[in-house]
Amino acid sequence: MTSLADHWSEGGEWLGEGDHIVTVAKYDMTKNPNSGNRGVEFWFRGANGRQQRDTFWLTDAALWRLAKFAQACGKTQEECRAYDPYNDAHHSCLIGSRIKIGVEPEVGKDNNTYHVVKWFGPVDDSPGPQAATEPAVATSPPNENIDRDIPF
Repeated sequence: MTSLADHWSEGGEWLGEGDHIVTVAKYDMTKNPNSGNRGVEFWFRGANGRQQRDTFWLTDAALWRLAKFAQACGKTQEECRAYDPYNDAHHSCLIGSRIKIGVEPEVGKDNNTYHVVKWFGPVDDSPGPQAATEPAVATSPPNENIDRDIPF
């Protein structure tokens, strides 16, 4: 017989609020249904298998954010000279990178609260204490109802 106690320490499939060390697991190309702008959606996986995703819009006004993400993934400016953000296959160079992300709640257009990536940065591999990797569990998926196609 199974009981809820058997699943007591488990959580949902999404990362909860807080700072997390994650691996860039995969990417999907996407298109904003409102503006028609193309984007790349990166999926992150935490140590316990929970996931999160973040979309980077491929517009001139928003490419700075993808450049900062590539830096957080450990890419140099020289390496990024060969990274064409409009070539779908070029995003694969970031898969497998370890980064740190900050996940916070945000209210969407539908008035539901979703957990979204608010910041990202490189993992500090120096000895010493680091932020917990899995401090919380999100009960809802990342927000599909926040139009983040605006670069501010």
